[in-house]
Amino acid sequence: MIILLLASCDRSYRTLTYLQEKKGINPDTIYKNQSPIYKINISDQLYITIKSLNPQIDQLFNGLNGNSSSASYSSGTGGGMYLMSYSVDSFGYIKLPIIGDVRVLDLKLDDARDTLQAKVDIYIKGAFVTLKLVSFRVFILGETNGRGIQTVMYDKANILEVIAQAGDITYNGNKRKVWIYRPVINGYQAFKVDLTSRDIFTSDKFYLKPNDIVYVEPIRSTAFRLNVTDYITVLSVLTSTITLIVLLTAFRL
Repeated sequence: MIILLLASCDRSYRTLTYLQEKKGINPDTIYKNQSPIYKINISDQLYITIKSLNPQIDQLFNGLNGNSSSASYSSGTGGGMYLMSYSVDSFGYIKLPIIGDVRVLDLKLDDARDTLQAKVDIYIKGAFVTLKLVSFRVFILGETNGRGIQTVMYDKANILEVIAQAGDITYNGNKRKVWIYRPVINGYQAFKVDLTSRDIFTSDKFYLKPNDIVYVEPIRSTAFRLNVTDYITVLSVLTSTITLIVLLTAFRL
């Protein structure tokens, strides 16, 4: 029994502990990971401003929803940026005042800014275009403390950051079996990642993409722990019945 208990504790440790050390590897090892280059996708929200030396011309370009002052909110907060953002439609275009439709689908952010800059230069010389990705959404399911939609306010977010934002994995969560379901053209592609291994830092699945679904599997013993009261109740009824039958049989004898 002691041996089984110790083995169970060791298994729980290996299941519940993040980023465990490997034998023979220096704990100060640098884990290199190539940061992905983000490309604009459908339904992305892009924050765009156009600045020049002429405030009246700026008002024409930046007067979103007829509010010329909204372009100069300059608070830098995510909420303000979202209100000043343009959505990429299902054909990969954004619609800008004066300029019209600009295709940005599958462009890097810098390339999209350069494309927009070229469009603006047709109308005004010396203008400066700012383009940023406002946010993207990740969906968290399973054994975490904050299930639901997690909004990331920048163009790069790794799986550890998003899980931390969701309140961490619960005691019942299996850190060795975390699934990422990623939208592709014909449906979803599934990846399994192991958050107990430091190899996650070098994995190409370390960084998430917009609209990824992250699902944390429960530990197998979770169902037993959750239903242990029901099991005890059934066992009590069963033993009571057997005891009653034995007593009645003995009494008749």
